[in-house]
Amino acid sequence: KDQTEWLRDKIEELKIKSLALCASYYHLPRAYLTVLKTLIKSGMRVKIIPVSTPTSPGEISPEVNQPQWDLIPGEIERIIKYQEKGDVATLAELKEYLTWLWTTY
Repeated sequence: KDQTEWLRDKIEELKIKSLALCASYYHLPRAYLTVLKTLIKSGMRVKIIPVSTPTSPGEISPEVNQPQWDLIPGEIERIIKYQEKGDVATLAELKEYLTWLWTTY
């Protein structure tokens, strides 16, 4: 959340209209939804394009010394937990945003 608030400030400061959000494939959904929620709370509309870093799902994550496949369940649990706290966009918010996004192309 702190990182997304920093990003929000940079988006505003630099008047960014679109961005590519890069993260590992297992973390990308939570990162995307957290950035989206921060922008929603700020009333900002920015095109966010998700980009997965090119890594094998079986590659060992250096942070936790586990295959990246094994990290997916934890990300799902965190998405649910942080949605309840109001820090991660809900499915309804994602749908509304994606509808807006695709009408701008």
